[in-house]
Amino acid sequence: MDKQNDLFLLMFSLSQLENTTQIIKLFHESLNELFKPLKFFFSEDNPNKAPYCIKITANDITYGYLFSDEIPDNEIVVSIQNALQVLTVILEKLKTEEELKGRARSYESIAQKRLDAIKASVAELEDSRKESLNLIEDLKSEIAEREKIEKALRESEEKYHALFFNNRTVMILLDSENGKILEANPAASSFYGWTLDEMKKMSLFDINTSAKKEILQNISKAKQKEQNYFHFIHRLKDGTQKEVDTYSWPISIKEKGYLFSIIHDTTQQIIAERKLEENERLFRSIVENSFEGIGLIDNNFTFTYVNENLAKLLNYPVEEIVGSTFIQFFAPENREIVTDRHIRRKRGEQVPSRYEVLLLRKDGEKVVTEISASTFKDSDGNPLILVQFIDITEKKKTEEKLRLQRYHQQIILDASPTAIWFKDKKNNIIRANKAATAIAKKSIEEIEGKPSKEIFPEDAEKYYQDDLEVINSGKPKTGIVEPIKAGNKISWLRTDKLPWYDEEGNIAGVVVYSEDITEIRGAEETVKKERDQAQRYLDIAGVMFASLNSKGEIIIVNKKGCEILGYDNADELVGKNWLDTCLPESNKQEIKDIFREQMAGNIKAFEYYENPVVTKSGEERLIAFHNTVLLDQKGNISGVLFSGEDITERVKAEEQIKKLNAELEIRVIERTAELEKANKNLEEINDIFVGREMRIIELKEEVDRLKKKLLEK
Repeated sequence: MDKQNDLFLLMFSLSQLENTTQIIKLFHESLNELFKPLKFFFSEDNPNKAPYCIKITANDITYGYLFSDEIPDNEIVVSIQNALQVLTVILEKLKTEEELKGRARSYESIAQKRLDAIKASVAELEDSRKESLNLIEDLKSEIAEREKIEKALRESEEKYHALFFNNRTVMILLDSENGKILEANPAASSFYGWTLDEMKKMSLFDINTSAKKEILQNISKAKQKEQNYFHFIHRLKDGTQKEVDTYSWPISIKEKGYLFSIIHDTTQQIIAERKLEENERLFRSIVENSFEGIGLIDNNFTFTYVNENLAKLLNYPVEEIVGSTFIQFFAPENREIVTDRHIRRKRGEQVPSRYEVLLLRKDGEKVVTEISASTFKDSDGNPLILVQFIDITEKKKTEEKLRLQRYHQQIILDASPTAIWFKDKKNNIIRANKAATAIAKKSIEEIEGKPSKEIFPEDAEKYYQDDLEVINSGKPKTGIVEPIKAGNKISWLRTDKLPWYDEEGNIAGVVVYSEDITEIRGAEETVKKERDQAQRYLDIAGVMFASLNSKGEIIIVNKKGCEILGYDNADELVGKNWLDTCLPESNKQEIKDIFREQMAGNIKAFEYYENPVVTKSGEERLIAFHNTVLLDQKGNISGVLFSGEDITERVKAEEQIKKLNAELEIRVIERTAELEKANKNLEEINDIFVGREMRIIELKEEVDRLKKKLLEK
């Protein structure tokens, strides 16, 4: 359940990112973190021989493959497949959002650039008019006198120097074969920022940002007199780039071919080189290329000029608009406010220059537009109003879609029982969900946009240090357990912090997932006390107690178990595989087979068995094991619990007793034989003594008989 929750949090976090590469990278790293020790790898190419591989694709685009050298459990496979489906939706959504945002940014950027260009052009128009005319006339004169200059350069070096070095126009003399700068005038040094000596060590490739192949082609065109005007972007010494117009001619000095170039800076306004004699002509040149609808209105509230984009926006031919009253092209509900602002603007009052209105097209359709107006005077001093229209229908749709998206996101956020916070780099809370308000004891309006220290005055700085670790490293920080004080209540939270990224893929702050574990922590403390108590009971036991999970990994081992196995404490054993760590090679496969039988439910056959274990020092000890299986909440076998008695010394003693008994039996047999032989000898001696005694008795009887006879006589 925890991993499912972590996956949900992961996929929600990924849905907030807007960088495809970062999403896939974080997805890959998080899978490795969630499903340890299973290891996943990422490849843009299909690893055909990988035992397990998933393809990451969305919108018919394949982003790469995640694969593993091991086949995961079925439960993990299902979880990954579900997460992959969500990832596909995120990538598809991100692609759609990027297209919509790209279009919106493009419209806004173009609109702003065009507006700035128009305002700048109008402001600079009068100041630059005379200068531009003089520049154009000078340029025409220079072009007309090109042949005379070439001849003058050949005939008089002194005249060349006067014309070249004293001219305020940037001039460069190039080697027409390799583009090397042979000479430059002081105006060129001032413009580019390098000294004349530095420029003579450079080539055209050092200042022209075009591709080398393109530069060589243009040199060839100038050399062959196919083209003498070029527009380039040149690089200055300080790295600044300038847009320039270049006029180049081939010349001959002392029968050697060169390329003479005159360079004009056109960065401020590219069209300044063609400044027109009248403001209207200049204005037309700008607005005809504008993406906005642009029109000029005279003092009679009549269109005197409209560009093609405005005609398309209104769905009228240009000729039907010019000469028509401005107000008729607005929807009836907007005409009053537009008229009022126009009249007030004519009186010189300050009115909003930008606002939204509905235009009325020829077919009766209403179009949402943003209108901006500015007043200026033409060359005759007559007032004109420059009006710009931007079709923001799609923008409005995008804004509504984003509003709905934020609304739906908030619903999703609020549905999560986990408190979620978005914080920027300055420790301000940007966004929060309903669960977060419960922890902070404040409403969302009281939280969002506020510094953390206003919400958690005592702990904000401490939390911020964790935020900075994530921001500076770009790596998540998970499993933070800490107290938090909101109002007069202290709660315990389990917190995960992940970086979140802006549109450019830069870390903009952290997203914080906090779960109130106050009750859980209380329960954990109780469980911990009970577990510690149980551990103490186990530690005072005179036999080994240990528990293994279904993989054979050690979960619990008591003090006696550590003593038998030669380890200082349980930390050295917990987490290690019992079958690989504590069994000798000679019995390892046999015990593994028994363990598999136990996990399959065949516990009766192996409730008791004896087998050796190997200690930390490599010594083998014989253990008598009593086993029972552990069941999970569903009744499935999840591991095994066993007690073990070290019978090594007992078995050795029994073997010694057996050996002594065998020796005693041999000695008994030998002693019995000796006794039997002795008995036989005794019998022989006894027979001898018995016979003698019988003879003595007979003799005695004979003596008595003789005595009796003698007495009778």
